[in-house]
Amino acid sequence: MPEDEEPRNGVSENARKSKPAPRLKRRRYAPIKIANQIPMRRRKEIEKALGEVGGSPTKWSRNSGTKNHSFMRKRIKPGTIRHLEYDLLDVEIGESWPIPISIIHGSRPGPVVTLLGAIHGDELVGPLALTYLCGPNFMGPDRVFDANSLAGTIRIVPIVNLPGYRRMKRDFPDNRDLNRAFPGNPDSNTTSRVANRLWKNIISTSDYIVDLHTAGKGRTNIPQIRANLAHASTNRIARSFGIETILDSEGPKGSLRRVANENDIACITYEGGGPDEADPESVQIAMYGTINLLRSLRMLPGIPSKPRFRILASGSVWIRSDQGGLLDVLAPAGSPAG
Repeated sequence: MPEDEEPRNGVSENARKSKPAPRLKRRRYAPIKIANQIPMRRRKEIEKALGEVGGSPTKWSRNSGTKNHSFMRKRIKPGTIRHLEYDLLDVEIGESWPIPISIIHGSRPGPVVTLLGAIHGDELVGPLALTYLCGPNFMGPDRVFDANSLAGTIRIVPIVNLPGYRRMKRDFPDNRDLNRAFPGNPDSNTTSRVANRLWKNIISTSDYIVDLHTAGKGRTNIPQIRANLAHASTNRIARSFGIETILDSEGPKGSLRRVANENDIACITYEGGGPDEADPESVQIAMYGTINLLRSLRMLPGIPSKPRFRILASGSVWIRSDQGGLLDVLAPAGSPAG
């Protein structure tokens, strides 16, 4: 087209022949970043531990046959359920604090799994979740916990810290934290004596332990698993719980899961909700996470579920305000921040 000729309709010939604009590429969202990502050195420790996983213990080999389960001089036959009481203290005078314990001994050989709630007396999620699992909707013939189809043994203790639970207090009456007293001492203070008795008769005779908790006073936790991922069998059950958030840590000195791991017993801590209340979502996740774990161990029939995503972190951080006033939290618990 000549230079002095006006373009038709204000559009030049070159513009008509030009290629259409390229389509915008679909945006790829960046992966979620974690403030406390597991360091590379720790990841190598975890990978090394997972590479050393052995077979099933011979004491519960699938081919070893089913035997009676012994607990406190009582023999529980295969394919039966027993509801017992266990004294936290062995005393002739005074309060012995008997706590309820339900034992489901399967008709097929398998591991011993112990489920614990209310090691801290003001935490209600564990007691409620385990009480539901002991109820008629979950326990009995043709139910989830059917002793005739169960492989191994499940021991359920909904309330461990009975005196604290009665008073709605976190600690024992002597103002000590039971979850900092393991493995305990039979000749020491009351809390240490109870911890030692629990250790000898319940904890040390378990293959796997699930310890249900909530946050402390003035706090709330999103549902999460805390576990030492460098302990191979603990790593396995932490993942098999089927929850999105897993925090890798050994646990405080004297805590149940740390002492259990030091004695080669797999143990995880579930945290969900806050004290003095039973958050329905946290209770439900505790219940179905426990069932998922038991299915992963092939103790219960059924296919275990997997989470849509998983966050592995080396710990959590409490963000505290240095100003007074009222806080209106707009984001629900569990929302990504940052």
